[in-house]
Amino acid sequence: MGGAIQFRPGSTPDNPSARFFCGYFVSNAAAEGGAIYAAGGTEVTIGFEGSSFFGGTFLDNAATTAGGAIRTTNGTLKVFNGTFEGNATIASNGGGGAVYAEGLVETTDSSFVGNGTGAVGGAIATANFATLTRSLFSDNRSGQQGGAVFSTDGVEAGNATFTANKVLGTGGPWSGSAIYSENSIDLTHVTVAHQTTGNSAWDGSVLFTNGDLNLTNSIVDEATGDPRCVASNGYDLGGNVVTAACGAPFGTGTASAVATSAEIALGSLADNGGLTETMALDPDSAAIDVVAVDGSSQCAALGDDQRGFLRPRSEEHTFELQSRFGISYAV
Repeated sequence: MGGAIQFRPGSTPDNPSARFFCGYFVSNAAAEGGAIYAAGGTEVTIGFEGSSFFGGTFLDNAATTAGGAIRTTNGTLKVFNGTFEGNATIASNGGGGAVYAEGLVETTDSSFVGNGTGAVGGAIATANFATLTRSLFSDNRSGQQGGAVFSTDGVEAGNATFTANKVLGTGGPWSGSAIYSENSIDLTHVTVAHQTTGNSAWDGSVLFTNGDLNLTNSIVDEATGDPRCVASNGYDLGGNVVTAACGAPFGTGTASAVATSAEIALGSLADNGGLTETMALDPDSAAIDVVAVDGSSQCAALGDDQRGFLRPRSEEHTFELQSRFGISYAV
C-alpha cells in the first residue's frame, strides 16, 4: 500500500492529517495508492488553499486496484494546484485512475489529464461527495462508468472543463463519460465538450445521475445521439448553451439556448492564462452574453472564471466570454 508513502495514524490523536507540497511522485507502484496511501481517516492535503504555490505532480504512477496516484480511506482529500497525468489502475475492476477516496474529495486549480482505470472513475472515484473548482479533466478514461469522475454521493463543479474523456466499454445510457454520479450533479460555469463512449462518439451518456442534474451558465457541446445527458430530474437554471443531444433531461421549454458545435465555436484546449488550460470561445460564439444573473443563489454568476480572472458584467447583467475591450474570457 502506498508505493512512495504510506500513512497510518495508529495511536495519534483524533483527526490526523498530512500535507504534501512541491512534490514529484513519478512512476511509483503499489496494490492501492500507487504513490500515497492514507488510512485511518487521515485528511490529506496537496498544496495550499488560496495560493498559486505549486501543489505537486503525480506522473505515471500505478496501482493494481484502487488509486493510481492516491488512495484514501474515510478522510477528506484536498488538492490545490496539483497535476495528475498518466496515472492508472491496472485491474479490470480497478477504480480511480488518479484518485480513489472513501471520503470527500475537493480539487482547486488542478489538472487531471490522461489518467485511466479498468472500471470506474478515470481520474477520480469517490464513495463520497466531490467538489471540483477551477479544474481541468481531459483525456481520462474508464472501462465502465465515469470517464473522468465517478461518485456515489454527488458532484458539484464550478469553473471546470471536461473534454475528451472516454468510457471504453460498450457504453449505454448509464456510462457518464464525463461524470457519473449515483446522486446529484450540479454544474455552474462548466464546459463539457467532446467526450466519447463505447465504440462510437454517440453511444452512451456524457453526464449520468440517478438524482438531479442542475445546469447553470454552462456549455454542453456534445455529438449527436440520444441520450447524451441522463438524469432522474433535469433542471435548467438558466444561462446555458447546449447542443441538441443534451436537451432531453430538461424537457420542453428549456431556458437554454440550443446551438450546433459550429455555433458554439469552442477553441482547442490551450494555455489562456491561469493555472489550468481552458477552451476559449470564438468572438462570434453563440455562448457569448447569455449568462443568467437574476439575483438568486441559483442563477448568480460565479465571481471569477476558471483562470481566476474576474468576470466583467455588462449592462444586461450577462457574462461576456469575449470582452468588448478585447480581453478573452474562457469558460
